[in-house]
Amino acid sequence: MSAVYYLDLMYPASYHYAVDPMVLPPERVERLRKQNQPIPADLAPQETRFILGGEAAMWEELATSENLDAKLWPRLAAIAERFWSLQSTTDPASMYARLDAVNLWLEWLGLTQRSDLELMRRRLAGPAAAPLFGRFSEVLEPVKGYSRHAQRYGTFTPLNTLVDSIPPESDAARHFREAVDKFLFAGSTGVHDTAAASALASQLRNWSEASAAVRPVLQSNPNLADNLPVADAMISLCQIGNDALGHLSSNGASAAATDEWKKHAADTVKQMSERKGDLLIQIAPGIQKLVDAVSAPTP
Repeated sequence: MSAVYYLDLMYPASYHYAVDPMVLPPERVERLRKQNQPIPADLAPQETRFILGGEAAMWEELATSENLDAKLWPRLAAIAERFWSLQSTTDPASMYARLDAVNLWLEWLGLTQRSDLELMRRRLAGPAAAPLFGRFSEVLEPVKGYSRHAQRYGTFTPLNTLVDSIPPESDAARHFREAVDKFLFAGSTGVHDTAAASALASQLRNWSEASAAVRPVLQSNPNLADNLPVADAMISLCQIGNDALGHLSSNGASAAATDEWKKHAADTVKQMSERKGDLLIQIAPGIQKLVDAVSAPTP
């Protein structure tokens, strides 16, 4: 039953938080029934009092001493809250507000879920390029599930690439997606907040500029060269996002905001949203929402 809490599969905290341990997903229930295993929901009230706790597993095929803390924390804190909260406590936004604080607290306690990854990226990119490399990589996440296992990994395979130096979940990408949702909700009346649009555009420019600036670093490092398509995809995504913001700020009056533009933009975002090697660009869903919100000009 703990499979929905496997930390090594790189799912976000919100995924684990959404699973009630007493109400498992249907596919998991079906599998347990086929295995003639007990189902939590089948327990009688007098039986549930014997439940002592829950379990979250972390398998180490793709973990090292440098990134193990990052794979465990802070998502394990979110799972712990899920186990010990009322079933009615299910708001992911509220959970993330606490998780951000817990992440800082864990560092103060001496865990290295953030600092060790920063040192890994500094080693990969070099001290001079480390700040730009950090900005470029802050919206990336590892692929989910067992898809990374398709490669042949052995005991002596060095886990020293970009995907090994980033956390399972990107806070920067999540905050960007939240800001996009807030911007679009506020503009649902037809008038978009120009200050919010400017802030989003600034973020996209920063990521685009960082992606362009790190290309020589990626190209010159054998451990990073496979990530050149990621940098190129990031630049394309940021350009589409800024174009969409421009169309939205003009309240749909731009002649460029046509069905043809939207189709081309949506197709490009879809391509850029697909895994690039072992990485996902997690600002892509927010940019897709911006594209979807652009309306064609009124004749």
